[in-house]
Amino acid sequence: GGRGMDGGSSEFGSQANVARANVQQLLTNIATITRLSSALGGPKDTVDLRERLHRLIEESKLLSVDTKEVVKDLGNIANGGYQGGGSGNQRQRIEARKLSDEFTKTLQRFQEVVRSTLSKERESVAKAKRISGGGGGAPGPPPGGRRRRR
Repeated sequence: GGRGMDGGSSEFGSQANVARANVQQLLTNIATITRLSSALGGPKDTVDLRERLHRLIEESKLLSVDTKEVVKDLGNIANGGYQGGGSGNQRQRIEARKLSDEFTKTLQRFQEVVRSTLSKERESVAKAKRISGGGGGAPGPPPGGRRRRR
């Protein structure tokens, strides 16, 4: 990239944008997971729903791992620990801390939602087993029925 002398601040800016976008995406995923998990154990509970839930949870886990790295980098850049990035600055430090706090809160919410989703799922599976007398539940949809991702 044709970065000028001020490599640190443009690097910081683009990383900050990534962190913000990732946090937004996580919040969106949390809302979707919450919505989907509310159907668990009800008439809309399907194999497909569960697969979607698990896919979303996995994607969100990966996203949060990435975001954690980005947030760590932001802290390094802001504190001047970035090669060629100058000595960092106050504004960046404040911004980095804000994003870090936001990410931490979002991550906690994600973990809570996942915990409650998984326990709901266990309950509904246990309930289904009691009802069906432990038979092997309904067959799932054929593989390859992947719908396009939004």
